[in-house]
Amino acid sequence: MTIPNLLTILRVLLTPLLVIFLLENRLIEALIVFAVAGITDALDGLIARLYKQKTRLGAFLDPLADKLLLATTYVLLAFQNLVPSWLTVIVLSRDVLIVLGVFVLFMQDLPFEIRPSLASKLTTCAQIVTAITAMATALASLLSERPVKPFLAMTGEITLRGDVLPIGGLKEKLLAAYRSGIKTVILPKQNKKDMTEIPPEIKKGVKFRFVSNVAEVLKYAFDLTSITGGRGSFQMEHARYEEIPPHLAEKVIAATKEQKEEEK
Repeated sequence: MTIPNLLTILRVLLTPLLVIFLLENRLIEALIVFAVAGITDALDGLIARLYKQKTRLGAFLDPLADKLLLATTYVLLAFQNLVPSWLTVIVLSRDVLIVLGVFVLFMQDLPFEIRPSLASKLTTCAQIVTAITAMATALASLLSERPVKPFLAMTGEITLRGDVLPIGGLKEKLLAAYRSGIKTVILPKQNKKDMTEIPPEIKKGVKFRFVSNVAEVLKYAFDLTSITGGRGSFQMEHARYEEIPPHLAEKVIAATKEQKEEEK
């Protein structure tokens, strides 16, 4: 048994634990378990390539573990209204089509090789980041005792440093959000140039907030209206959220000042 295969098996074993934590609304533990599972997904492929430990078992087991983890996570997040149901349907439909395709090839005794493409890996990465963002936002809402704004959606890829990176398929995502009754969408600032492709009716019915880091996401998600310094505390519209990390408070303050300058 190779190290990549052991990491993949660990990811499979972490899935039931993640289910328990999500069902019990233990978001901190769920976020940690999901992050660890995501790290194992990155490590198993990296180790297999660097040390030439690719096996036929790993070729089948790795995508199976990914689909089990992501499908389970998205179903539970949708059940708890942490991600929109249409997004879960898209994720599940993609996986079902892939499994059906493999099944048809197998039943027809046609030779095939499971070799994940770059697009597939990027899609899986985007799904993992989206799930982490959903759980992190819900956790911030729980700790601050303040609900996220209703009819709000967000999309983008977040780095470990908290930067929000642009995404593809913006038109399709905004169309789905518009049809789902979403009123405000938080988007990566670098996608602002793509707004020319968006139909006028969507621009009229949806408010867009462009962000460059996770601090700005929190500001719009929790509708922070006025912010002051001092040990990283700031005043909200209806509640006070204290003792946040000072570096995060500084980013939120800077984001608010930047927004006011843009409005002028």
